[in-house]
Amino acid sequence: MDDRIILEALFVQRKRLHDAGVFPLEETRTDCFFAYKGEFKDVPRDCKLQHCCFILEKVLSFLEEGKKEEALYLFGVAQGILWSNGFCTLEELKYHNY
Repeated sequence: MDDRIILEALFVQRKRLHDAGVFPLEETRTDCFFAYKGEFKDVPRDCKLQHCCFILEKVLSFLEEGKKEEALYLFGVAQGILWSNGFCTLEELKYHNY
């Protein structure tokens, strides 16, 4: 997957989240996660989506730094969060991964 495709999908997903009123979780704000003792399934949906926005920003910075492997890993994590929370379908993810 080349950077152009990753960026295209990233901007689509980020816009979808922003349109829904979801913005990045501050890196220092960990109360959402530590309060649930590592059980991601128990973390409230809004915290998961805010964290996903943060991850998408990290993907962008990794691409700018030339760290493609790290960017691809985090991009996959973000896609999983978006799919599991109903922000995109598997068909959309397949389209974005080619």
